[in-house]
Amino acid sequence: MLGSFVPLNTVTIQEHFRCCRSNRFDSDFPVELFGIIHPVEFDQSISTINYARKSTFHEKILVFLFTIVPIVGAISFVTPGLVLITFASRPVWITLLAIGGVLFILIFPGIFVNNWISRRRSHRLKHAVELESLKYLGKRPIPTRWRLISHSYRTYSSQGGSRTQTIYLIQIDIGQRLNAQSRGDAVQSQWTLPEPIAYIGQKPRIILSA
Repeated sequence: MLGSFVPLNTVTIQEHFRCCRSNRFDSDFPVELFGIIHPVEFDQSISTINYARKSTFHEKILVFLFTIVPIVGAISFVTPGLVLITFASRPVWITLLAIGGVLFILIFPGIFVNNWISRRRSHRLKHAVELESLKYLGKRPIPTRWRLISHSYRTYSSQGGSRTQTIYLIQIDIGQRLNAQSRGDAVQSQWTLPEPIAYIGQKPRIILSA
């Protein structure tokens, strides 16, 4: 089945953007899939794929510890330390600046942690799409194949900074209708042959009616 799949048409599922960010795919049912995939099945598949995109509880904890805590902590300690240089004794503002500096250094490991989490989420997303594709590849009478497509591009800000963003798409390839021979074989297998009256090597039984 996998080797004989021939795509005749392709449907693209876009990401749903909100506030310039995207964390899920659009669940609107494409009209091209009417009569091929049930709308309820399609909604369940998209929900499963969208769930794979979400961060797990442990990933959220890591982001909080290595991103939010260092940034907020560095600002909270460095700013008072700079202000108290001229108003407080040296041990006070030195301590504040030292704590703020340590927290600021933790931002750099946080960059690697965020990249690791991003790769892990991408792997879960790809695996979820592959599982849904296996479910629909063997679906009769018209199979479909689901594929995850990603496009990365770099954006530049007015301050000279840049960042890389990745857009994901789901492409659903619609295969050709299964031939009549395959359907005939399936229908033929539903018929049962009658039980033979006599077997080879046995004498047939003769039933006399009164």
